[in-house]
Amino acid sequence: MMKFPIINRLFPSYKWKVAAVIIGGVIVGGGALFMY
Repeated sequence: MMKFPIINRLFPSYKWKVAAVIIGGVIVGGGALFMY
């Protein structure tokens, strides 16, 4: 896995990292759906 110091500072806990990844995936996935 790639480590991003800024993300580690904003999301110090593992649960916050997972939540951020899921939210980011939903936003990116939703944007991809609207493009097609």
